[in-house]
Amino acid sequence: MKIFSGRIFKILQSLISAERPLGRLLRLPLRIIPKGTIVPILATAAKGKHWIAGSGPHSCWLGFNEFTKRRLLAKEVYAGSVVYDIGANVGSYTILASVLTSSSGQVVAFEPIKDNLDYLRKHIQLNKLENVHILDIAVSDKSGEMRFKSHPDHLQGRLDPTGDHIVRITTLDEYINSPGARPPNFLKIDVEGGEAAVLRGAMNVLSNYKPVIFLSTHGQEVQRECERLLSNAGYKMSLIGRDPSEWIVRHTSKK
Repeated sequence: MKIFSGRIFKILQSLISAERPLGRLLRLPLRIIPKGTIVPILATAAKGKHWIAGSGPHSCWLGFNEFTKRRLLAKEVYAGSVVYDIGANVGSYTILASVLTSSSGQVVAFEPIKDNLDYLRKHIQLNKLENVHILDIAVSDKSGEMRFKSHPDHLQGRLDPTGDHIVRITTLDEYINSPGARPPNFLKIDVEGGEAAVLRGAMNVLSNYKPVIFLSTHGQEVQRECERLLSNAGYKMSLIGRDPSEWIVRHTSKK
């Protein structure tokens, strides 16, 4: 039944693709949903939780967004585990991880942008997720401050020396030494091209705790650098489904 369900979602996801004429037609009714409307998440382990329409793609609450990745996340993450959501954005994965880790676990959501943070906090409050810790800071390979380049699509903002405003940054190796920090069992890293910098600043975390990593790479150069860093740290990358930018990364000492 699970396999059938997955196939159905993949077919529907393909049909409603924004690049397809049929997809554009099928998406038209979604435009009448007023921004700010509270809608239920319809699929994944977060089914039944609440989502704010307009905070991100409708696919996040319909259940089509990165379906294969979310399904794998649900198989891997367990009650009591600790997930670092690096590049939490408005909280789509944070909500899912919070459900999966349950009350005995924890999700640490790193997000530096005010508009995203506003939605992220609202999603956490709306769903009464008490195991989520939000940090209004970006993760990189150094600590301090750095410029951030905004984008009309708030999902695509990134750290950039030519950015239009300044955000605080930290490394995972520094964060893990802060009071109350719990070591991660899982990392979800999606930071629009800054993935290698996140890894460079997490070498001690990777060596000491060997978390499983859900990694999104943006561009071949970033991918090659991530592969080099992870290989040197004893990790192996495997594709998630057919998307060449989505990876699950495990330490070779883990079965």
